[in-house]
Amino acid sequence: MKDITASRRGFISAVMTIVPGAFTIKLGDLRAAKQRGKELLGRLEMEILESSMPKREMLISSDTVGDKTTIYRETGDKKIPVCSMNNTGKIIWEACDGTHSFQDICRLIIDRCQMTETCVRRDILAFLSGLKKIGAITL
Repeated sequence: MKDITASRRGFISAVMTIVPGAFTIKLGDLRAAKQRGKELLGRLEMEILESSMPKREMLISSDTVGDKTTIYRETGDKKIPVCSMNNTGKIIWEACDGTHSFQDICRLIIDRCQMTETCVRRDILAFLSGLKKIGAITL
């Protein structure tokens, strides 16, 4: 019982020390902290994408007409268009089969395009992030 009382006192003491400080934070400092938090989450998301083997969702399909590939969400009898992409996007989309790593997908694009690895990595991260946000792939 003595340990519980001591831990409660320690907690209350800590709260009493922290809470007054929370009220003295300037709005600009709070905004800066929020921005740093967003940046950290963005970096974590990128690290997760870079170490993933993306896979297309089961209820997502695609059709290609000419140079344009469109991704559809299937709901019952309906196919709702979610996004469209060019041939490079199609290559990435088709590689999202759960067996290709992020590195594998980068190599596919580097082999077919005249782009630097840095550019390819940045563009593929952005593309995969977008596909994840719309629910087209899982990691």
